[in-house]
Amino acid sequence: MGLSILVVEDCEPFREVLAELLELDGHRVWACDSGDSALKCLTQNPMDLVITDLQMPQMDGFELIRKLQRSRPELGVIAISGLNSQLLQLATLLGAKAVLAKPFTADELFLAVRTVSDLRS
Repeated sequence: MGLSILVVEDCEPFREVLAELLELDGHRVWACDSGDSALKCLTQNPMDLVITDLQMPQMDGFELIRKLQRSRPELGVIAISGLNSQLLQLATLLGAKAVLAKPFTADELFLAVRTVSDLRS
């Protein structure tokens, strides 16, 4: 059985594509459009992994990662963004286990999910 994955992305078309790809790869996927809704979803559903965009209105992905590190340090986090590589590296310093620069391929996404899943084992 696949992982339980929460996708946090404010761009609806991109969020839907990510969710569909992950479901086709055998995972159970929940999708949220903001950090606040992600935190609420996490209180109601056990998750193995969070994939979060870094640039979002209100609570950005950096703040979400910080909050997850305090409340759920065992949770695997993958940060995604079109931002420059230095900001993606900041996400790893805050606790993301992997980063993906947009645009990325489905294979790169699947490899990041497998890598972070293996780190949790």
